[in-house]
Amino acid sequence: MKKTCVFCGEHPISKTKEHVLPSWLLGMTGGLNRPLHLPLLRNKFEKPERPMSFGSFHFPACESCNFNFSSLENTVKSIVERMMAGRGITNEEVSTFLDWLDKVRTGLWLGILFLEKNPFNIAPRFHIGKRMGGKDRVVVIYRASEDWRGISFIGINFPIFHHAPSCFSLIVNHLGFFNISTEYLFSRRLGFPYPEHISLHESGLSESIMKSGRERVMFPLLKYPYSTLGTELFQPMFPSKTIVNADPLELSNLYDTNYVRNYSLKHAEGVGLPLIQKDKSLTIYSHSISSAWLPQQVLDPQKMRNILADQTFHWQVKLLEDSPMFSDRRTKQIAKILKKTNLSMLKRIREKDKFESQQ
Repeated sequence: MKKTCVFCGEHPISKTKEHVLPSWLLGMTGGLNRPLHLPLLRNKFEKPERPMSFGSFHFPACESCNFNFSSLENTVKSIVERMMAGRGITNEEVSTFLDWLDKVRTGLWLGILFLEKNPFNIAPRFHIGKRMGGKDRVVVIYRASEDWRGISFIGINFPIFHHAPSCFSLIVNHLGFFNISTEYLFSRRLGFPYPEHISLHESGLSESIMKSGRERVMFPLLKYPYSTLGTELFQPMFPSKTIVNADPLELSNLYDTNYVRNYSLKHAEGVGLPLIQKDKSLTIYSHSISSAWLPQQVLDPQKMRNILADQTFHWQVKLLEDSPMFSDRRTKQIAKILKKTNLSMLKRIREKDKFESQQ
């Protein structure tokens, strides 16, 4: 696979190394030099795992790109440290943390493609710079007893993730993060403008026929099930960056309503407010420092891992089935194969009690 910058996708200028899992996070969870066990794909599964350390899990990046994103890491480090201590954060910090999850999820996708020598010959149509902060996103945060230290990522080496990197889970010490980000994930049910029809342009971006939002919330925001034993955080994003052949003025007018503005953190930039869903209520996350993100229920660590593994797999399948990438006869057949392979791999991982875990 051609070496490109994980941030911009171009040939790296003044090449540096980007740690997708930053050194501050590795230090918080056990250190850079401990072994990283990467399960391999499908027919490679029975072979020995790739020998490497967490510190060597890095990929090419332009020096300028790496520098530009370093401020995000510095900001998120403080946010995550406070979350690990059970302290409060603001709505802007929730938004920044979701940016960071976009960065990590996309970086892990590009990194795994590179390490696995791109077994499905996928041509990435976006990199971190274009993917971060562009689509509706959700994180459900779970909390386990504080007797486990380490980092785990779930779902990143599944074949479906290679094709559609929209859903994964990350465990950092005693906190688990189930993360989804894709276009219009809950826009219709939030009352925002939504697509009456969506198809895939040859560029890899979306072509959509948009409708005005109904300006009322339907519960739950996501109809497909997941465990509600954690804190459910949602953030709507205006998808203008990822739509082609759309009239910019018409698109702007659809989102230029009081209803959308009331749910906006930075309306001019297409960034919505972080929201908390609980039962059949939806509240805007506080602008002031708040511990509303902290899950009240404390789970057994293994139970938390099992929840994250199960719903990551099922949501990856759900998102694949709903994607315009797999809408014709040929691609539907590909989706069927991917779904079958995903299920088979999940069963094998369960049997070996791997769950892509690094302790």
